[in-house]
Amino acid sequence: MFKRILACLMVLLTLVSYLPPMASAEETQPQEETTEVSATQPTDPETVPTEPTAAAEETTAPTEETSPDETSSDETLPEEALVDTYALPGDDDAVASGKCGENLTWSIDVEGGTLTISGTGAMWDYEEDDFHTSALWYSYSPANLVLNEGITYIGNAAFEEMNFTGSLTLPESLTSIGRGAFENCHGFTGSLVLPESLTSIDAAAFFYCDGFTGSLTLPSNLTSIGWGAFLGCKGLTSVTIPESVKDISRAAFSGCSSLSSIVVNGNTAYDSVDDVLFNKDHTLLLCYPAGKEGTSYAVPESVTEIWAYAFSGCKDLASVTIPEGVTYIDTGSFESCSSLTSMKIPDSVTSILYGAFRNCSSLTSVTIPWRMTKIEAQAFSGCGKLTDVYYTGSQARWEKANVASGNEPLLNAAFHVESASPVGSGKCGDNLTWSVDGDGILTISGTGAMWDYEDVEIESGGWRTSAPWYDYAPTELVLKEGVTQIGKSAFCGCDFKGSVTLPKGLTQIGAGAFLNCFNLTGVTIPQGVTSIGDSAFLNCTGLTSVVIPEGVTNISGRAFGACYGLPSVTIPKSVTSIGEAAFSGCLSNIYVDEGNASYSSVDGVLFNKDQTTLIAYPANRADTAYKIPEGVTSIGNWAFFSCWQLTDVTIPESVTSIGDYAFNWSGELNAITIAKSVTSIGRGAFSYCTGLKDVYYTGSRTQWKNIKIADENEPLLNATLHLNPVNYVASGTCGENLTWTLRLDGTLTISGTGTMQDYEYTTDDNGDRHTTAPWYAYSPTKLVIEDGVTYIGHYAFLGCGLTGSVTIPETVTGLGWESFGLCGGLTDVTIPASLTKIRYGTFNGCTGLTSVVIPEGVPMIDGIAFAGCTGLTSIMIPESVTKIEWGAFRDCSNLKDVYYVGSQRQWEQVQIAEYNEPLLNAAIHFNSVGPCPELTLDREYITLSVGAEPVQLQSFPEYARKAVVWSVENPDGVNVIEVSGDGCVTPLNAGTAYVVASLNTGDGTLTARCRVDVTGKAGSGDVLGVDLGTKKVTTELYSTDYAKIDILLLLEQNEVALFAMPADNGSAITGAYLEDETARQFFDLRVKDDRQLLLVPTQEALDNAKGVKSSYSSKIVVLVNGVEYHTDDAVTISVKKTMPKLKAANLTFNPFYTEESQTLTITGGTVTKVEGTTPDWLTMDGTKLTLSNAPKSGRASLNLLVYTTEWAIPVNVKASVKLSYKAPGLKLSASSVTLSETDSLGVTLKLTAGKQSLEELNVKSVTLPAGFEDTELNLYTGEIALVPIGEIPTGKQAVRVSFYGTDSVLDLPLRVNKRTPTLRLSKTSVSLNAELGDSTTLKVTATPADLDLAKVTVTNPSEALEVSPVNENGEFTVTVKQGSASKASYTLMVQAPTGKAAKLTVKTLAAGQKVTMSLKAAGSIDLTFPEKGVALQPKYRNYAGELENVVYTLALKQGKATLDAAFDDYLTVGEDGLIRWNGTGSLESGNVCLITMTGELPNGTMLFATAQVKVTQTPVILRLSKASLSLNKRLEEKTQVMVTTSTRGYTLGDVELLVTDNKNVPSDGLTAAYENGLLTLSVNEKTVYGGSYKVQLWVTPKRVTTLMVRIPTEKNSAVTMTARARGGIDVIRDASEVVVTPIYRNCLDGASLKKQVKVTWAQDGRNYSQDVTEDFILTWAQDGTLHVSKVPGKELALTGKYRLEILCEGMEKEAYTALSVKCGTARFTVASVSLYAKDANDMARLTITTTDKTVNTLERVELKDARLKGTYEVLDLGGGQFALCLIPGAKAKTGTVTLNLFCEGNTTAKPSGTVSVKVEIR
Repeated sequence: MFKRILACLMVLLTLVSYLPPMASAEETQPQEETTEVSATQPTDPETVPTEPTAAAEETTAPTEETSPDETSSDETLPEEALVDTYALPGDDDAVASGKCGENLTWSIDVEGGTLTISGTGAMWDYEEDDFHTSALWYSYSPANLVLNEGITYIGNAAFEEMNFTGSLTLPESLTSIGRGAFENCHGFTGSLVLPESLTSIDAAAFFYCDGFTGSLTLPSNLTSIGWGAFLGCKGLTSVTIPESVKDISRAAFSGCSSLSSIVVNGNTAYDSVDDVLFNKDHTLLLCYPAGKEGTSYAVPESVTEIWAYAFSGCKDLASVTIPEGVTYIDTGSFESCSSLTSMKIPDSVTSILYGAFRNCSSLTSVTIPWRMTKIEAQAFSGCGKLTDVYYTGSQARWEKANVASGNEPLLNAAFHVESASPVGSGKCGDNLTWSVDGDGILTISGTGAMWDYEDVEIESGGWRTSAPWYDYAPTELVLKEGVTQIGKSAFCGCDFKGSVTLPKGLTQIGAGAFLNCFNLTGVTIPQGVTSIGDSAFLNCTGLTSVVIPEGVTNISGRAFGACYGLPSVTIPKSVTSIGEAAFSGCLSNIYVDEGNASYSSVDGVLFNKDQTTLIAYPANRADTAYKIPEGVTSIGNWAFFSCWQLTDVTIPESVTSIGDYAFNWSGELNAITIAKSVTSIGRGAFSYCTGLKDVYYTGSRTQWKNIKIADENEPLLNATLHLNPVNYVASGTCGENLTWTLRLDGTLTISGTGTMQDYEYTTDDNGDRHTTAPWYAYSPTKLVIEDGVTYIGHYAFLGCGLTGSVTIPETVTGLGWESFGLCGGLTDVTIPASLTKIRYGTFNGCTGLTSVVIPEGVPMIDGIAFAGCTGLTSIMIPESVTKIEWGAFRDCSNLKDVYYVGSQRQWEQVQIAEYNEPLLNAAIHFNSVGPCPELTLDREYITLSVGAEPVQLQSFPEYARKAVVWSVENPDGVNVIEVSGDGCVTPLNAGTAYVVASLNTGDGTLTARCRVDVTGKAGSGDVLGVDLGTKKVTTELYSTDYAKIDILLLLEQNEVALFAMPADNGSAITGAYLEDETARQFFDLRVKDDRQLLLVPTQEALDNAKGVKSSYSSKIVVLVNGVEYHTDDAVTISVKKTMPKLKAANLTFNPFYTEESQTLTITGGTVTKVEGTTPDWLTMDGTKLTLSNAPKSGRASLNLLVYTTEWAIPVNVKASVKLSYKAPGLKLSASSVTLSETDSLGVTLKLTAGKQSLEELNVKSVTLPAGFEDTELNLYTGEIALVPIGEIPTGKQAVRVSFYGTDSVLDLPLRVNKRTPTLRLSKTSVSLNAELGDSTTLKVTATPADLDLAKVTVTNPSEALEVSPVNENGEFTVTVKQGSASKASYTLMVQAPTGKAAKLTVKTLAAGQKVTMSLKAAGSIDLTFPEKGVALQPKYRNYAGELENVVYTLALKQGKATLDAAFDDYLTVGEDGLIRWNGTGSLESGNVCLITMTGELPNGTMLFATAQVKVTQTPVILRLSKASLSLNKRLEEKTQVMVTTSTRGYTLGDVELLVTDNKNVPSDGLTAAYENGLLTLSVNEKTVYGGSYKVQLWVTPKRVTTLMVRIPTEKNSAVTMTARARGGIDVIRDASEVVVTPIYRNCLDGASLKKQVKVTWAQDGRNYSQDVTEDFILTWAQDGTLHVSKVPGKELALTGKYRLEILCEGMEKEAYTALSVKCGTARFTVASVSLYAKDANDMARLTITTTDKTVNTLERVELKDARLKGTYEVLDLGGGQFALCLIPGAKAKTGTVTLNLFCEGNTTAKPSGTVSVKVEIR
């Protein structure tokens, strides 16, 4: 709600920028002001900057994620800024100290009594932490403060809530004091002296420093005073303001109860008259001193504005006269003016703001002017004596006024209408007139265009029209037909209620016509309007419906901006222009008529027609993430303005520009992905995106810097920039209807409906198992499973790095094997009750799980389901579990508590298999449900009589019912009732008793109570009379939400009033009626229960409503056991006759769907019955309308009679039904296809439906033309297989589509063409040597590709040739017979079964042609990659065949020498024909292999040729995980370094290594070994202290990688540690902890060292002699940090100090760090209660809640005001539940009771929190 209010305010400031400058927020509502300073300290001490920079410097570039090689030493934080520095023995100066500014330090003396700030410059800013400063010194509670000279600025909240005493001396060097610097420093005393150097005092700087006394003279150089700077300084008596002050904010001196005068000396901005503070021209009254003498005051006539809290706390003032001209009563203006008795508010006032007259406890009457339109919340709360309200307008006007909640004293007072509202009239156009009647109805009549008007700034903020009718505060608008144009700003700021119907004939709506008409709920725009002006309906926040008619061509900028209530809008096809921000800040969907030529809509988002520009994203959409579609090139100005729901936006690669203010005020946006295609980001595109944390940019840093980013984009620039992310979004399918997506932040989301597919698991090189699911490769860290998923597959998330919590939705009924196995980072999992069992290994190895609740209904826990969950400490098992399989809890070594819902006997019946010792050895808590938030009963009160039937009580939560134990408390010692084991209550004797339900959670017992009042048997005379609990009641005549009247039966027993008995158990009261006959004629009384009656209008009242008066008064007659009892008092009944307002949405049917049904949407009530007639083509069943033999077009108007549950009478409702025939827009992906009869696969067509799915269009099936196989349509992809059968039907055909729910079909045209196969040969001509019987092999290919090539034949025309058959691969061989004719030519025909043949020409060479050979080598022999091989490519001249008997010989060329070598000693020939190095022959890079290939021709002739093959060696580059390291000989350290290679394609095998000293001499002073990618190093006995070694590694000699290893000297070998502590222990929050980060020196792995840890306590703050380790839980985390928390239930001393001492193996002395232990506070709320003074046994249970989930249970509740202890008593009901009751005989009044709350762990007298409970005494 706060965000929506904030957005509303910013819309007013942002969208109406075209208007004259508006009042700043500072002038319109109270708020804190801030002062910029050059140095700040963030909340987290660890983020203190080393060198704080100016704000402008901080926004010049975004924060970037730094890679390991980019780490800068500049980021090292000063240690003194992180933790306290504790004095070592012998240091007597300070017990604690640190930095508090760049050149400032703080220290606390040994006695812990004085805090001293020293140095020069500005202090850092601090935050408010649990209502006190976050500065470190707070925990030491110093009593005195010394601020040395040199300090120029005191930071925000620097000393907030400090308990300083004595006087405050500020240094002369001080120039400014930050926000809340001394807030709530109550202990300062004496005069407050401010130094002359001071120039500014920020908001709340001395807020409630109520110990300062005397006069305050502000220094002569002071220029500004912030909001509430001296608020609550009750001891100040006078203030003198010098001439230098130029800016005083609201409430600066409010609540100063002793302040009697404010004096202004020579100031040009401010003045004081009679000790009252004004601005210089006396138009603004800033402050009336709260201690000023006098009982009355007349505000000067010149004043037009009275600031917030101006008269707050002026307890002596009995009357104040406010002049005409003041237009609003500001926030808290007269708050707590406890003597004020009456107030006449002038006619000029239109609004009373929040709390304006709150707690004016003596106010008895108030006069409210007729112009009043708004009274904000709590304006008159606490005005308990207000009895009369005089209103100067009409009753009709008052009913239209907006009176917010918390104004009951005003609404309950007697209301007097003093006079009718004034009327007025005049001209508003050449032929137009206006008039306003006494009820506020503004009527415009005549013909033509209205005049234009101007916007006028309102002093209270906002804008109004300059039109004359504004002064008459119209509340309703009537525009008569004849008006053609509405002028500019005609109705700006008018407080119209309800809807407005614009007249026929209207053509234009002017700019700002209805601007700021906040309460306008609807507008009907007629046909004929062509233009809607700029800001025409801007800020019409109540607008809920608008229809833009066909004919509108222009919608100007901001036309409907900030219309938050508007759900959707449809742009008609006539619109050609939409201005910027026309729909900004509102809507859930924007629809566009498909016929519009300029605009389009995709999923409710507005684009231009070709969808290249995103114009507007509806701000009220519920989606939290949005991915802009591909193809969008620009994001328009204001496109995502005020989209508060969006948290994540992805901008695709097609986008090049982001417009001005595109994401302005999208405050929840925390992550955005920006594509590298973006070149410009407009002004303020991300201004006020306060939640933006991460920017994912797909380009490089250089590309990011080249983007033109305009001004006002600090949130973007200050976010963390993630540069060039790889696979920044991944997605896919994981089931038939399931998809997965993975975001850059590591969030994996499973979406859709149905079951997930099963996966397998694999094992990596380290032996770790993980899933084969595709998301594993992206390392997801978070998991979201959406509703709709029914099954999670085997091994789905096995071994994924999931962290945090996972909620399995209720739709899931099954989990696969090890679905969450080995997810060690999971800390919490919510298991749904829908599961049938916990499957095998489901959570195996989830070491982070600490507590698991298995829901009721699960019958079995399968084998190793929770095995290896070493962090599991507790589990809740329901009694539905009957079997726990083998090893389900194996190795759950920390399992301590098992909460079993059933009994011990039931537990003994559970079949528990072996290897479940951790389960069996844990503490079993029977009849327990474990940690449970609350135990409640279905009722708190029951009334029974002796002998009545028993009553059944029910407890909640339901799953814990069987563990609830029932008991009875009989306060008077009389057995009043008895209760059974399941909560059934039986009355025994008259009296009062309590049923107590108890639930053992293992950690404690929860209780719930129900009071039972038992009376004597019927007719026993126990009833003494009846009291009336409700004296006034308001009823709506036609509503079924009947008014309730409380009554109290007075019983003789104990003289107590009987409490309510639920109606379903029968009532002691058998009837009741109104004593007044007139009232009884129109109203019946219905018994709801024994404490409440319902006022029900009679049928006569409904039938004769005009005869029912507006008010009745009558006593009530109550029948108890057949006896009538009359109330002493009468109830006043106010009657309202609000007519039901029901509305039906118009429907449009498409007759194409012959059986279409739609539900008639009727708003304004819950429909139970609908009556009416329909046309022949429409049937009606309730609200369901169905077509029946409908024509293609038509229209009908339905007159319906609608019955609802909310209204007692039926309502006439009109609805329009239209027929609009439109066939579904289905298309085939191709309008023609070409097929071959031999084509066995056919073609695949796709049926598309544009932006809709086939399922949305109810597509059922397709029918293909004759001649094609029957095939099913894939509704998911839209694919259809078109496979011919026999003869192909050619020409025009049709694919028929049928649909569900209609007889209509759709024939989609398709042209079918026939195609014959086409053959292609690898060669079309070959030459063969006939003398050698030459041959060649050729290949034939075909189109279509699936032709059976084995059916291709070759026609051979000559006996000289031999041709082999064509094989399945299309290969055949042609051979010329030896001795055949030379220079001959032959033609061969290659023929498929059908189609044209391919021609092959075969020629024979001339006789005597010499055959020659050449040889070429492709590639080289690479010694690094010997498997690659070399291909030898022989080439023959005059021969096409292959050589026979081929052999290879080798010669090696090394430098200039050539050596013969055996080929097989060096090389091999593979089956693939490639020549490779065999790995044994000694080859070196640079050698050349001369390979000779020799073979013989068919005639025996030998041929040979030689090729040169180079020997190369690709260098192997090794990479080490560390470039250098240090090994400690004293610790005998050993470490491993990962060795990898960056050489692409190379698999690392053996590595050569050498250890040398620093002079490169081989050394055995270090032990080194390499295996499987790991280099293991360790010291040995020859290792030299202080020495250094080089470890050299290589695979190829030219690339050596070196690791430097250093050995510390023996003197410096001791391990040292610095312990840094973060956080603190709050004794009322058991979950609070201190996290200690140890930083080690002189050791590689400090986490593995043995450690001794203890906590010591020093009562005096210095002597840490007492070991209190047993009071704390010390846990070492996997990341090496130590987590320290207190043992639950342990009481810690809050005096003295605590220290943590850590001693590690190898350390010579302990490391120390302080532990912060405090008793904090929490914020609580409490519901109001009521108590009956005549009921001695009454008790009101206190419902005390807090949003703080970390705070401990309440342990005790006490009355804060000791004076009330004789009136009230607080009862402890157990289990953290308390009740308030009256002390018998005490007199109490309705009011507020303040309670002190103490949580478990709080041993102090200071409460953990306070609440004020409103108590109504009846």
